[in-house]
Amino acid sequence: FGSNLPPPGTLRRISKKTREPRFLLTFRSNRSRLKAKKLSLKRRRGILETMPRIFGTAKKAKIVLVEDDEVLARVVKKELELADFEVWQASNGQEGLSVVRSVHPDLVLMDIIMPVMDGFAVLEALKNAPTTRSIPVIMLTMLGKDDDITKALRLGANDYIVKSQHALVEIVDKVKKII
Repeated sequence: FGSNLPPPGTLRRISKKTREPRFLLTFRSNRSRLKAKKLSLKRRRGILETMPRIFGTAKKAKIVLVEDDEVLARVVKKELELADFEVWQASNGQEGLSVVRSVHPDLVLMDIIMPVMDGFAVLEALKNAPTTRSIPVIMLTMLGKDDDITKALRLGANDYIVKSQHALVEIVDKVKKII
C-alpha cells in the first residue's frame, strides 16, 4: 500500500483449481476484530478492481455530458457508463449549465455548437463561477480549427476532442486521465 501502515487484511485463495476462483478476505475493523467475507471473482475482473465494489467503498465519478445530437449522446453516455462512470445528460448549453450547478460533477464533456447557449458561453460561465471553476471540462466537438481550439483552451478547457478524429475508447481514456 506504499506506507508504513500494516496491511488492512489478508486475501487467501480457498478454492481448488476451478474455472471461477474463490477467495477468503479477512480484514480488520475499527475495533480490531476480524471479519471475513468469501468472494467469488470472475476471471475477467481483477481482484483490486472488484473488492471496492463489493464493500461499497468505490465511488463512481460523475460526468455531465452536454450534447445536442441525441444518437451521439446516447452512444457516448453508454460507453462512459460501461467504463463505470455515473453520467448526467443535457441537450443544450443552458440545460447543461443548470445540471452542472446542481450535480457538481467530477468532469464536464461538452459540445460547442448547441441550441440556446453554445459551449463557449457555458465554458466561460463555468470558469467564472467560484463553485464550478475547478471542474475539468473537455470540449467534444466537430470544430477542428486552430482558432476554436485556442479559444476553448484560453477559456479554461482541459482538453479538446474533435469527434471525427477520435474513437469512443480514446474519449473514455482522455476522461480517465483527467479525472
